[in-house]
Amino acid sequence: NVEGLNLEAVGVKTDDRGHVVVSQCTRSSVPHIHAVGDLTMDISLVTAAEIEGRRAAELLSGIPHGELSFENLCWI
Repeated sequence: NVEGLNLEAVGVKTDDRGHVVVSQCTRSSVPHIHAVGDLTMDISLVTAAEIEGRRAAELLSGIPHGELSFENLCWI
């Protein structure tokens, strides 16, 4: 999913499988670049990607928040 994005050119680190390495706050190794969902492969579920996407939007909007938690995520 990261092929063709040229992440190396801007300094975004990826793991040995090509997934973007992110913090608990969805930040990549470049502070103003966030990654969620399939790009990170933390948890491969649509609901998890939605939670991560909301968190990234909150961060970019300056909304305070705590750490990401998938504790109450519905697993099928």
